Amino acid sequence: MDRRATIIGGGIAGLASALALHKAGFEVTVRERATSLPSSGTSLAMWPDAMAALDAIGVGARIRDETEAHAGGSIRRADGRILARLGTGREARIVPRPTLLLALSDEVTTRLGSDAIVWGDTAAAAEVAESANHGPLLVGADGINSVVRARHWRHASPRALGTTALRGVVPGEATEISETWGRGRIFGITPHSPGHTNWFACARTVQLPPSPQPWGHAKTLRGLYGDWHPAVREVLAQVTEQSIDARPLFEVPRLSSYVRPGVALVGDAAHAMAPNLGRGACESLIDAAALGAELTSARDLDTGLAAYSRRRRGPSQRTRLGSRILNRLTTGPLTTIINAW
Repeated sequence: MDRRATIIGGGIAGLASALALHKAGFEVTVRERATSLPSSGTSLAMWPDAMAALDAIGVGARIRDETEAHAGGSIRRADGRILARLGTGREARIVPRPTLLLALSDEVTTRLGSDAIVWGDTAAAAEVAESANHGPLLVGADGINSVVRARHWRHASPRALGTTALRGVVPGEATEISETWGRGRIFGITPHSPGHTNWFACARTVQLPPSPQPWGHAKTLRGLYGDWHPAVREVLAQVTEQSIDARPLFEVPRLSSYVRPGVALVGDAAHAMAPNLGRGACESLIDAAALGAELTSARDLDTGLAAYSRRRRGPSQRTRLGSRILNRLTTGPLTTIINAW
């Protein structure tokens, strides 16, 4: 097997895939359009299966050293009444996105060399996807708007979920993980890093004013959530317009396979999903570890790619479906009924 690979996309899925493929004996180049890693970002929940994937690619120990584990959380009504306590017997690590990206990038540079990641490669995705200059294996890790997927999978454009997510980081430390379900919208609070709290909100897009608006998202947030329980109001008091990341939500439709001859999709390029289960980054890491594992033992490239698709398509598609269902439930009539009790 000719073990050369080009990965389009230097985010979580791409960097993790580089480490997994290098472990499988591949010579790997990562091509990323951004000029550097992001310096800010919200929190990610790393569940045990994602930590196992990080262990498999050699980054788990560093993440454990730099982050804390949290167990349990609560779902509340808008008035603060607890509806349920969840997950007290299962812990997750809360990892700031920049922390995870830096750990992956450092490991790629250490193991594969300083030239393994090509930063600022703005034209690479389209050019490489259309050519045969990527070596025997091309990995599409280029996110929900994947150029690799658009080139090799027809009729797989992202579809709108009809909801919008807003998120950010504020000063102060969260004392617990919570998600509050109001009337057709939710607000979540989690730890981030020492001295900081991660927050997220999601509402039906029709509940939000057309964008852009001169008063910005901060005022909109306070209008939607300003009469909720004190923990939500305390976070909102710290939110600044510049700190808000707001974006309409989309998902990638169900694909019949994650591979084509010599091509594989990983992460959001394969199964971008609503954020409601907190599994997007986890699924990307598990994809990467599975791809490397299957190609390690396969007799040839396409046999290994087929095994990867069989291994990952079912679990990730179930997670995508579950995330969509929860997105609809938490922004639909159910939450109105709950808050009317």
